[in-house]
Amino acid sequence: MGKGKLATILRCTGLALLVVGAFVLAPAAAQAGVCTAGFHGVSIFKSCVSPKNRCATDADCSDSDQCNGIEQCATEENPGSNVVECTITLANPAIHCDNMTLLDASDAILNATGSGASSSTIQLLSDCTSVISGTCTAGTDLGGATTCTIAPGGQCQFLANYYTTVPTDPSTLNDQATVSVQDTCSGGAQGCSTTPNSVQFTASTDTVSGCSPGTPLNCDDGLFCTDDSCVPATGCAHVPHPCNDSNLCTTDTCNEDTNGCQFTPVVCTQDSNLCTLEACDPTDGVCKSGTPTSCPDDGVACNGPESCDPTTGGCVSGPPVTCTDDGNACNGPEHCVEPGGTCESGPAVVCDDPICTACNPTSGLCDLPADPLPASCQNEEICRTPGFWGTHGGTEKSSSVNITDAVLDAFGGTLSVCGTIIDNTDVGNIHSALEAICVSPKGDSRLQLARQLTAAALNCGITNSTGTPGQCVAQAGATPCAGVSVEDVWNACNAACPTGTTAIVDGHTISCIGAIDCFNNGGVFDPATGNCNDAVGTSCHDRNLVTDCFNFQPPGAAGSPKACNDARKNNVVVVP
Repeated sequence: MGKGKLATILRCTGLALLVVGAFVLAPAAAQAGVCTAGFHGVSIFKSCVSPKNRCATDADCSDSDQCNGIEQCATEENPGSNVVECTITLANPAIHCDNMTLLDASDAILNATGSGASSSTIQLLSDCTSVISGTCTAGTDLGGATTCTIAPGGQCQFLANYYTTVPTDPSTLNDQATVSVQDTCSGGAQGCSTTPNSVQFTASTDTVSGCSPGTPLNCDDGLFCTDDSCVPATGCAHVPHPCNDSNLCTTDTCNEDTNGCQFTPVVCTQDSNLCTLEACDPTDGVCKSGTPTSCPDDGVACNGPESCDPTTGGCVSGPPVTCTDDGNACNGPEHCVEPGGTCESGPAVVCDDPICTACNPTSGLCDLPADPLPASCQNEEICRTPGFWGTHGGTEKSSSVNITDAVLDAFGGTLSVCGTIIDNTDVGNIHSALEAICVSPKGDSRLQLARQLTAAALNCGITNSTGTPGQCVAQAGATPCAGVSVEDVWNACNAACPTGTTAIVDGHTISCIGAIDCFNNGGVFDPATGNCNDAVGTSCHDRNLVTDCFNFQPPGAAGSPKACNDARKNNVVVVP
């Protein structure tokens, strides 16, 4: 710094700012603005904004007592108010003749308790003035090969805002800045040295906690029947007001309307059995039955023994004789025949469509194909639920067949659901049938609609499939469900899917999710009433997965339950 005199000038402390400065004194004979040979050095000032908060979040202020409310940290509403902010100004006085080169700048908070209390990357706050050479622009970090040279009358400002206060910091943080400068001796060698000098100077920042107390909880719920209190660990507690008269044959309750306890005698009803008399037993407070009314046989064998009717208290015939089922549900239920109470088979089940369907002796339903099955019956609609297609879209078990992928292949990559092409069964792929079917709606009903539409399209695809085994194609048509009973509903709902879940079919506004679900479950949807009616004859849900080119009967073990579960958990959806 040469032989110029360096002295501390002033330390000012106030509510808003703390300043420390150092500068070179000029001789009394020097005139302002006139270069005086032999004068060397720099003028340095530093100011720090005060006060700064020691808390960063409300959690820093918490006393763990919920009853006095949530303490608040001012930094939450004023981000950055807990960051130390000091401005360093270094000037080359105009009365000096030499240029000054700034070699490095660093800063340290001497008594901080948090991490990062020092920094060697203090940057220029703004462009330096009276620049001679070097990089002197705002944002520059001086140090190493980066320097800045300013002429007499020029100055540079640094900003030190690298340290964030912590609750354990003292109320006054002592900040020390260090700037390394080199006199160029460009004004003459008299009393001058080019040896770099490090100048240190200190300022301080006042800190405050930044915390303000919370608002105490008001736990009064205004109810007589709850006793209110506040528990510091959990907050408000509302415990039912105790009401007990120690009488087992009274019902003890708290009456909010009367602000008092109410003790109501137990009234023992006939508990739907009028053949006994109920009364409260004071030993245990339980209603117990008296002796049942007894009932003469009426001589009819099939109506069982006579007994008292608990709904009227009168005598009635007993339950009818139960006949053992012969295992064939197609010959009608077995029933009791008088005299003697013997069991006989009932009338045989007559199928609505006896040409194409036959009665299943296990279920009694007309869900079996006629044997032999006429050719006219072999092209009827086939349908399965979304759950079926979602769990038959892989080969997780050795006996599994990827039925879903096989039907998708029949579309040749043209199946479009809700504006998205569905052409595979891969998990995580937006074009996957599993991602469309195995989905959690998450509040978006369009995802549920896309699930039903995809299953319906697969049902239409297997229904319309033609060709030979191993070479199936979906029947040509304008839509995936061309010629299938659900065609109009599917087309309208698929068009509505990107924006909603309702559509207009035959002049009626319908709920698409229920309408498509009706078809997938083997029902017949009526747009005029919105009802899902039972299919006449054999339902499409009851038909085998057998066509001219497909034969998935039996369908085998579910091959993709794990993949379906994975698809349900991820965030991949097919709806745009």
